[in-house]
Amino acid sequence: MPVNKWNSFEEVFDVLNSMVNYVILRNFEELPQNFDQNVHKSIDILTDNPERLIRILNPPNIEFALRRSQVSINVGECQILWDIRHVGDGYYCLQWEQDMLQDKVLSPAKVSVLNDEHYFYSLVYHALVHKESISKDYYVKAEHLLDSLFQGGNLPIKTTERESFLGIFDFYFDLLSDHMNRKKYKFCSPQRAEYNPAVVHLSQIATRLEKQFGLKKVKPIHLTRLGGLIPQLKKNTVKLENCLTYYQACLNDKKIFIKYGGYEGDCKNEFEYSHRLHSKNQNNFVEVLFYSELERFRCIASEFLEGKTLEDAIQSTDCSSPERESIILQLKNIAKCLIETGVVHRDAGADNFIVTQEGKLKLIDFGGAVDGSQPGVCAAFKRDSLFFRRVCVKCKHRWHCCDVFVLPLMLERIGIQESYQETYREVETFLREHPSTIVVRCKYRYIFYRILSRLKKVFQRCFLNRWRYVIE
Repeated sequence: MPVNKWNSFEEVFDVLNSMVNYVILRNFEELPQNFDQNVHKSIDILTDNPERLIRILNPPNIEFALRRSQVSINVGECQILWDIRHVGDGYYCLQWEQDMLQDKVLSPAKVSVLNDEHYFYSLVYHALVHKESISKDYYVKAEHLLDSLFQGGNLPIKTTERESFLGIFDFYFDLLSDHMNRKKYKFCSPQRAEYNPAVVHLSQIATRLEKQFGLKKVKPIHLTRLGGLIPQLKKNTVKLENCLTYYQACLNDKKIFIKYGGYEGDCKNEFEYSHRLHSKNQNNFVEVLFYSELERFRCIASEFLEGKTLEDAIQSTDCSSPERESIILQLKNIAKCLIETGVVHRDAGADNFIVTQEGKLKLIDFGGAVDGSQPGVCAAFKRDSLFFRRVCVKCKHRWHCCDVFVLPLMLERIGIQESYQETYREVETFLREHPSTIVVRCKYRYIFYRILSRLKKVFQRCFLNRWRYVIE
């Protein structure tokens, strides 16, 4: 029987336990005595019979509750907000919501709550998908739940793996992706508008790639050199298909790396130049497997490199003298190969060099590379001896010019030591004599190009769209 006013939380849950199938999703640690200490001031509840639950709670305005899935009732002297979720509403995937109800446990306070596994993964999912920002208390809760799962042996990984991630929620997202793959759960777009579309978009791309190319275990991954995964996802980008996102997958029991998105021709360009260079030097260039320029499937797949960027290796105190000497020699081998093939990378920064676990130095990301042997494409240079800069004389492209003398500067950052002084001088001389192999984009012309592109978009949005509306 519904009541007009509840005297306490104990009374509420005594009735719910006997009359409806439910589970509290979050914020149940303080229930029932200390709920006034909860920072969120609401109760998230999942049920398979929302109409029955609402009749039992008996809120003042039932129509408003049914439309918004929110009800407010008086418990004692407090007014409590209940966020009601039901099986099949898309808040979580259908199978996951059914498993949550089936695997619920009864807390010491006689409240049906999630077990630790469901609680940890649903909390991470909620923080990344349902929220625009991650609440501070979620960091503490997730860390505590993760420790419980590790101690119980419910995670097939080691705690040391989190050190390779830039942010802790990057690590949690990686665990979540593995868990959802194992359980066959899917990322969903909830009926309510408040969710992060970029996270859902990542999962949809992974599923799409898996079906199109016959891959297995496709999941998004973070890249420390790009600022991690989560900061990238939080950007409010309109055209998500054009954004670069990164995945790992298994192809014929081999772990591979997939770069998805970008603009038309980038994947083909990167495949052709990478294949040309790898066929000449397998140790210092990435093996590419396939690429696609089809709309909604634009991607390139390559071998998966386990290691760290050259930038991290240079700054690391663990990099010994023999390792630094090996990097310097491989830097020269890369330059030689670029000279022989005529390829100009145009973005050969320290973050685009990977030092693998085997000690190999590999140059990656040839999406913007050009053939320096072709006339008029960044082939003629003049030298400013004061600043060691390379300036394009007759480049016909608007912003595809050279500007920075990159490799010698990286060589200086690696540093010279007595044990490999002769090697250092030899490589330094070689790089100074071959400037055309180390061209990057012109910083100032690139910025100017971006400004023009942004102004063009603003003009189209403010004037053309308004004029179209007037005509219609």
